Amino acid sequence: MKNITASLVLVSLFAACAIEENPIVQTITPGCGTDGNRFQADLGGADFCAEGSLVAVAGEGALTINGLALNGVSLTLQIDSLQVGLHESNEANNNILLMEQGQNYTVGPGGEGTITITSHDEISNSVTGSFEAGLLNVQSGVQRSVSGSFEVIYTTQQ
Repeated sequence: MKNITASLVLVSLFAACAIEENPIVQTITPGCGTDGNRFQADLGGADFCAEGSLVAVAGEGALTINGLALNGVSLTLQIDSLQVGLHESNEANNNILLMEQGQNYTVGPGGEGTITITSHDEISNSVTGSFEAGLLNVQSGVQRSVSGSFEVIYTTQQ
């Protein structure tokens, strides 16, 4: 019995010595996304980064970009034209949707903003640009400001 106990103590000590003192810790890369795969915004002082999911789909000349942050916040741009330049955003055109803690904010009645496409490469299906708008939760009347940028490679809807 003494041999078994001594063996268990030795095995325990041996196993304890085998534990690394400096284990490898994986960290999230600083910044938001990577080249060609980035969607970030300032939500009235709160940072948004689509590090959970980022989808961009084009069809019939329009583009939808949807990003999901790890904290559950979702941001969507519906851009009516892929033409390079300034696109006015309002209740009916080029809308922006923010979903946060069960509340939705859009460019509401009387609201306005802009979405600017700075480049569009139809060969690589890449689009870059920026946006800014005042958003409104129609149910509560709460307003939020949003400004940000995107750099995405989109898929085409058939």
